[in-house]
Amino acid sequence: MRVLFVGFKKLPERLAGEHFRSWPKTESYRTDGGRRWRWDDSLSIFDYNIVFLNAVKPPSVLGLALHRFLSDGGHLCIFVSRDSGSCINSYISVDSSHSGEAMTCGSTWIGKIVRKSQHKFRWSAVMNKGKYLANEAMVFSFSEMAKVVAGTVSRPGKFRGYEEIAFSPNRKCVCALAKIDDGRILALPRAADVSSSLLRELLDGIKANYLEETEETPQPPLWICSVTLPGEKPLLRKLSTIRQSFAESHDKLIGLTRPKDLLYLSGRELTRRVSEVFNRMGIHAEEKEDGGREDIEIEHEKLNGLVEVKGLKGYANIDDVRQLLDWWLNRIEVNPNVKGVLIVNHYRDMEPSKRKDPYTKSAMELGRNNKFCLMTTVDLLEMYKRYLQSEETSETIVEKIGSSEGLLDLSS
Repeated sequence: MRVLFVGFKKLPERLAGEHFRSWPKTESYRTDGGRRWRWDDSLSIFDYNIVFLNAVKPPSVLGLALHRFLSDGGHLCIFVSRDSGSCINSYISVDSSHSGEAMTCGSTWIGKIVRKSQHKFRWSAVMNKGKYLANEAMVFSFSEMAKVVAGTVSRPGKFRGYEEIAFSPNRKCVCALAKIDDGRILALPRAADVSSSLLRELLDGIKANYLEETEETPQPPLWICSVTLPGEKPLLRKLSTIRQSFAESHDKLIGLTRPKDLLYLSGRELTRRVSEVFNRMGIHAEEKEDGGREDIEIEHEKLNGLVEVKGLKGYANIDDVRQLLDWWLNRIEVNPNVKGVLIVNHYRDMEPSKRKDPYTKSAMELGRNNKFCLMTTVDLLEMYKRYLQSEETSETIVEKIGSSEGLLDLSS
């Protein structure tokens, strides 16, 4: 476990398996009047699992590197003031000041530590969830955005959770935890003197709750299969049979349940599934959409029909029926007995029991006037269920479609 401490005078006692680095060794000051730590260009936060930060004005390089650090599973524990929160403002915004101690602390491990040590903090900042947006609305400047596009700087990660740890008397958040991708930011108030014992508690809490290490189990070598024990081969043969049976059953299940796709698909995929279901019921169906014609043509000794298929987020209106009418008028010049069929997957984003009426009154009237069969994918799936249960045959199905004038009635 590699831990970087930035801006601390005292470090906790190092335990077995921990590797610490403290930076800088001494404080330095800038001539512009702002107190800063002079960043060592050879120092990379990506070399560490956890970073503790206690700088009044953190180097800007930290803010740019932070996004990738969090995405890679790094954890940052920062003691913030209004001025020092700039590097985390994408995720936890730090703004107006607050005086006095926190009145309410959460019951998590962090809340317990804050409650016990709250007299050490200055409580000089109020925190809110950062207003980071996914694209241009970032904390980067335009020049830094160019670096993102070029791949030299990572985009900010995505929020996976946000927790307010401690509150001021007027219910303002003064301590927060944000989870970004696989990493976290723990934002604590600035402290007059961060003790080594407080750092130890925070480090132990982060390790125990977020970075619990697991011992890697070595992978068995290929030659281990050549070593067998009594009773092993019969079990392997039995397991092989079970696997084959499972694979066959799984393939059958996938094939059996494909017609349920009728209830949510749209476009070309819906047309394919409608055609497939007709063929499964013994009614020859052929897709015609590529030829600039109706979607499907169905043929049976008792029915020849042209089928238009629609996947809709709402109901079908008169324009949907008119499109079928156009194809049908062209076809009756060749075959006056052809049946027009419109199948809609109406309100496709809703479960069938909650869907509203599939057609408008004007659409149903136009369908009745031209003796079209107006049906839904729910109807088609119900027909298929009955077909599988031998309650319907291909003959009875085409008879119902052929005799329908307007909305299909499955009760007859």
